[in-house]
Amino acid sequence: MKRYGVKLVALSLVFLSCKSIHAQQFYGDEENALPKVDKMQWINENYLQKQRTHINEIARDKFAKFFHGNIGDMRLLQRFINSQVLEKTDKQSLQALGVILGDMYTQKNKHLKWAVYEDELGRTHAICVENTKQCLFVMTILARRMEVGLKPSAQKLFDKNFDEIKRFLPKRAYNPY
Repeated sequence: MKRYGVKLVALSLVFLSCKSIHAQQFYGDEENALPKVDKMQWINENYLQKQRTHINEIARDKFAKFFHGNIGDMRLLQRFINSQVLEKTDKQSLQALGVILGDMYTQKNKHLKWAVYEDELGRTHAICVENTKQCLFVMTILARRMEVGLKPSAQKLFDKNFDEIKRFLPKRAYNPY
Protein backbone atom coordinates (compact mmCIF):
# COMPACT_ATOMS: atom_id res chain seq x y z
CA MET A 1 0.00 0.00 0.00
CA LYS A 2 2.84 2.35 0.80
CA ARG A 3 4.27 1.98 -2.74
CA TYR A 4 0.93 2.88 -4.27
CA GLY A 5 0.57 5.91 -1.96
CA VAL A 6 3.90 7.33 -3.17
CA LYS A 7 2.90 6.80 -6.80
CA LEU A 8 -0.47 8.39 -6.17
CA VAL A 9 1.13 11.46 -4.57
CA ALA A 10 3.64 11.74 -7.43
CA LEU A 11 0.87 11.42 -10.01
CA SER A 12 -1.20 14.04 -8.19
CA LEU A 13 1.70 16.47 -8.20
CA VAL A 14 2.26 15.96 -11.93
CA PHE A 15 -1.44 16.46 -12.59
CA LEU A 16 -1.59 19.63 -10.46
CA SER A 17 1.51 21.15 -12.08
CA CYS A 18 0.16 20.33 -15.56
CA LYS A 19 -3.17 21.86 -14.63
CA SER A 20 -1.38 24.98 -13.36
CA ILE A 21 0.68 25.27 -16.54
CA HIS A 22 -2.43 24.77 -18.67
CA ALA A 23 -4.35 27.42 -16.74
CA GLN A 24 -1.47 29.87 -17.09
CA GLN A 25 -1.30 29.21 -20.85
CA PHE A 26 -5.06 29.45 -21.24
CA TYR A 27 -5.70 32.49 -19.09
CA GLY A 28 -2.27 34.00 -19.64
CA ASP A 29 -0.16 36.04 -17.34
CA GLU A 30 -0.66 39.26 -19.31
CA GLU A 31 1.76 41.31 -17.25
CA ASN A 32 4.69 38.96 -17.82
CA ALA A 33 3.65 37.37 -21.12
CA LEU A 34 6.16 37.59 -23.94
CA PRO A 35 6.39 39.31 -26.26
CA LYS A 36 5.65 42.54 -24.49
CA VAL A 37 6.07 46.19 -25.32
CA ASP A 38 7.09 48.68 -22.66
CA LYS A 39 7.12 52.45 -22.77
CA MET A 40 10.45 54.17 -23.09
CA GLN A 41 12.18 55.09 -19.84
CA TRP A 42 14.75 57.82 -19.34
CA ILE A 43 17.62 55.42 -19.90
CA ASN A 44 16.14 54.29 -23.24
CA GLU A 45 15.61 57.87 -24.41
CA ASN A 46 19.15 58.71 -23.36
CA TYR A 47 20.55 55.78 -25.35
CA LEU A 48 18.68 56.85 -28.50
CA GLN A 49 19.85 60.44 -28.06
CA LYS A 50 23.46 59.26 -27.80
CA GLN A 51 22.97 57.30 -31.01
CA ARG A 52 21.60 60.42 -32.76
CA THR A 53 24.53 62.49 -31.52
CA HIS A 54 27.02 59.84 -32.63
CA ILE A 55 25.69 59.58 -36.18
CA ASN A 56 25.33 63.36 -36.46
CA GLU A 57 29.02 63.77 -35.58
CA ILE A 58 29.92 61.40 -38.39
CA ALA A 59 27.54 63.20 -40.79
CA ARG A 60 29.11 66.54 -39.88
CA ASP A 61 32.67 65.22 -40.36
CA LYS A 62 32.06 63.29 -43.59
CA PHE A 63 29.35 65.34 -45.33
CA ALA A 64 29.19 68.70 -43.51
CA LYS A 65 25.50 67.98 -42.85
CA PHE A 66 23.36 66.71 -40.01
CA PHE A 67 20.08 64.91 -39.47
CA HIS A 68 17.00 66.95 -38.58
CA GLY A 69 14.78 64.20 -37.20
CA ASN A 70 12.19 64.21 -39.97
CA ILE A 71 11.35 62.57 -43.30
CA GLY A 72 13.69 64.98 -45.08
CA ASP A 73 16.62 62.98 -43.65
CA MET A 74 16.11 60.25 -46.25
CA ARG A 75 18.61 61.74 -48.72
CA LEU A 76 21.39 61.98 -46.14
CA LEU A 77 20.58 58.49 -44.88
CA GLN A 78 20.91 57.11 -48.42
CA ARG A 79 24.16 59.02 -48.87
CA PHE A 80 25.54 57.20 -45.81
CA ILE A 81 24.51 53.88 -47.32
CA ASN A 82 25.88 54.55 -50.80
CA SER A 83 29.21 56.05 -49.72
CA GLN A 84 30.00 53.19 -47.33
CA VAL A 85 31.68 55.57 -44.85
CA LEU A 86 30.70 53.18 -42.04
CA GLU A 87 32.59 49.95 -41.57
CA LYS A 88 30.52 46.77 -41.86
CA THR A 89 31.71 45.83 -38.39
CA ASP A 90 30.73 49.17 -36.78
CA LYS A 91 27.49 47.89 -35.28
CA GLN A 92 26.92 51.01 -33.15
CA SER A 93 27.02 53.37 -36.13
CA LEU A 94 24.98 51.07 -38.36
CA GLN A 95 22.29 50.82 -35.68
CA ALA A 96 22.42 54.60 -35.23
CA LEU A 97 21.21 54.85 -38.83
CA GLY A 98 18.25 52.76 -37.65
CA VAL A 99 17.49 55.38 -35.01
CA ILE A 100 17.34 58.00 -37.77
CA LEU A 101 15.01 55.75 -39.76
CA GLY A 102 12.86 55.22 -36.66
CA ASP A 103 12.55 58.96 -36.12
CA MET A 104 11.20 59.25 -39.66
CA TYR A 105 8.46 56.73 -38.86
CA THR A 106 7.43 58.66 -35.75
CA GLN A 107 7.23 61.83 -37.85
CA LYS A 108 5.16 60.12 -40.54
CA ASN A 109 2.45 58.92 -38.16
CA LYS A 110 1.64 60.07 -34.63
CA HIS A 111 0.54 56.55 -33.63
CA LEU A 112 4.02 55.14 -34.22
CA LYS A 113 6.17 55.48 -31.10
CA TRP A 114 9.54 54.40 -29.85
CA ALA A 115 9.15 51.54 -27.37
CA VAL A 116 11.09 48.69 -25.79
CA TYR A 117 10.10 45.32 -27.25
CA GLU A 118 10.88 42.20 -25.25
CA ASP A 119 10.65 38.58 -26.29
CA GLU A 120 12.46 35.31 -25.57
CA LEU A 121 15.59 36.64 -27.27
CA GLY A 122 15.85 39.80 -25.18
CA ARG A 123 14.97 43.50 -25.25
CA THR A 124 15.36 45.92 -28.14
CA HIS A 125 14.28 49.39 -29.13
CA ALA A 126 11.58 49.37 -31.78
CA ILE A 127 8.96 51.54 -33.44
CA CYS A 128 5.57 50.23 -32.37
CA VAL A 129 1.94 51.08 -33.03
CA GLU A 130 0.58 52.62 -29.84
CA ASN A 131 -1.04 50.13 -27.45
CA THR A 132 -0.18 47.12 -29.60
CA LYS A 133 2.62 44.61 -30.01
CA GLN A 134 2.99 45.46 -33.70
CA CYS A 135 6.54 46.78 -34.12
CA LEU A 136 9.25 47.56 -36.64
CA PHE A 137 12.78 46.68 -35.59
CA VAL A 138 14.39 49.74 -37.12
CA MET A 139 17.69 49.39 -35.29
CA THR A 140 18.56 46.46 -37.54
CA ILE A 141 16.56 47.11 -40.73
CA LEU A 142 19.57 48.77 -42.35
CA ALA A 143 22.36 47.40 -40.15
CA ARG A 144 21.84 43.72 -40.99
CA ARG A 145 21.85 44.45 -44.70
CA MET A 146 24.87 46.73 -44.57
CA GLU A 147 26.84 44.27 -42.41
CA VAL A 148 26.85 41.83 -45.33
CA GLY A 149 27.85 44.49 -47.87
CA LEU A 150 24.48 45.40 -49.33
CA LYS A 151 23.50 48.96 -50.21
CA PRO A 152 19.75 48.95 -49.53
CA SER A 153 17.39 51.65 -50.71
CA ALA A 154 16.36 53.44 -47.52
CA GLN A 155 13.23 54.82 -49.20
CA LYS A 156 12.09 51.42 -50.46
CA LEU A 157 12.64 49.80 -47.06
CA PHE A 158 10.85 52.67 -45.35
CA ASP A 159 7.86 52.46 -47.70
CA LYS A 160 7.67 48.66 -47.62
CA ASN A 161 7.75 48.50 -43.82
CA PHE A 162 5.28 51.36 -43.46
CA ASP A 163 2.90 49.56 -45.82
CA GLU A 164 3.23 46.44 -43.63
CA ILE A 165 2.49 48.21 -40.35
CA LYS A 166 -0.12 50.74 -41.47
CA ARG A 167 -2.89 48.12 -41.37
CA PHE A 168 -2.45 48.09 -37.57
CA LEU A 169 -2.75 51.86 -37.26
CA PRO A 170 -6.03 53.37 -36.06
CA LYS A 171 -8.35 54.26 -38.92
CA ARG A 172 -9.90 57.70 -39.11
CA ALA A 173 -12.23 59.14 -41.73
CA TYR A 174 -9.82 61.98 -42.46
CA ASN A 175 -6.64 59.92 -42.04
CA PRO A 176 -6.46 56.53 -43.79
CA TYR A 177 -3.18 55.69 -41.99
